[in-house]
Amino acid sequence: MAGEWRGYYRLRIGDIRVIFWPDLKTKTIYVDYIGPRGDIYKTKT
Repeated sequence: MAGEWRGYYRLRIGDIRVIFWPDLKTKTIYVDYIGPRGDIYKTKT
């Protein structure tokens, strides 16, 4: 993703969007946001 979302990935599950980023060193996935597709990008500050 671009801009302030650089380094994040998104996953669509029906009407829900999951925004996450992987830490490849520790092999951990961090989920930052889960919400409706239309509103999820408005939550990041």
